Amino acid sequence: MKKILILLGGVLFLFFSLEPSFAQMSPSEIEAIQKAIKEKGLSWTAGETDITKMSDAEKNAMLGAILMPPGSPERPREGIDTLAKLSMPSYFSWGNYNGHNWMTSIKNQGGCGSCWGFAAAGMFEARRRIGLSQPDQEVDVSEQNMVSCWKGDCGGATMPWTLGEFNTDGTPDEPCFPYVSGTGYVPPCTDRCTDWLSRAFFLGDWGWASGPSTANIKAEIQNFGPVTSYMDVYADFDAYTSGVYVHVYGTLRGGHFVVIYGWDDANNCWLCKNSWGTGWGEVGPDGTRGWFRILIGGANCNHTEEVHWGNPRTCVGCPTLTEWGVIILVVLIVVSTWVVLRRRKVIGVR
Repeated sequence: MKKILILLGGVLFLFFSLEPSFAQMSPSEIEAIQKAIKEKGLSWTAGETDITKMSDAEKNAMLGAILMPPGSPERPREGIDTLAKLSMPSYFSWGNYNGHNWMTSIKNQGGCGSCWGFAAAGMFEARRRIGLSQPDQEVDVSEQNMVSCWKGDCGGATMPWTLGEFNTDGTPDEPCFPYVSGTGYVPPCTDRCTDWLSRAFFLGDWGWASGPSTANIKAEIQNFGPVTSYMDVYADFDAYTSGVYVHVYGTLRGGHFVVIYGWDDANNCWLCKNSWGTGWGEVGPDGTRGWFRILIGGANCNHTEEVHWGNPRTCVGCPTLTEWGVIILVVLIVVSTWVVLRRRKVIGVR
């Protein structure tokens, strides 16, 4: 009996000693955030969200952004500096451009560090609508394909790697491989539909820049469409419910990729799309929560530390670069064979 009590005591001690790492954000912490916002004279609001109800482990599992190493060769868009010098409006939003919402709906990555896939998908889906001049076009690409077939796990990734995979391997529509990795489980790539390649979407040209100017970012968004951006995530961001976010409280939790789809100079902020579901954030262009605004500049959360862009290919089921190589090789072989046979025929006639 004594051994059992000792064992039980050890288990209870271990449980309570580990409890803080599993604790949800308490009401007192939310009140502390609200107090910090008020003391700094800011206008954003904090409250209970689906994220504040999560354990620390669950929250951290959602952060999968990896920055490129310093000095990595960048791929800025050619001519963007010239476009950045042109006059731009004080307010611009692909959530309401020419009376239409060009953004697709909010998704939820769940407990998987797949923000890189969701941000890339959010940018691609909007840009495909823009490229087709069809704001109501149904575009929903499979993030599960990205996780299972490109990465193979719920770990983090860099955005340049992600866009490179999008360019070479592509990803099919959501029904071909529905997202299930919100639980952390990653099904094998073979679970996707058998005709996935004929349904695949691809990126064409793509690029990125480290710490680009605000004018360059605006020029890219206005002329070509939304971009993806890196940001640091602090504890107070979990409790964000509306307004222009500025970090005021809590420790750094990790890196995250989001989509920037516009700006508002009157409030000096970027308009952004997240991938944490509709139980977090403020109401956006589609009438649901899940969106946010964040202060421009001031090194706020290192937002725009890296900004990325990509141009969708217009076709669906486009051949991959490898397949194009095979096609070109076959064509060359056929043409060469035809030339040889024709020469032999001409020589034979003579």
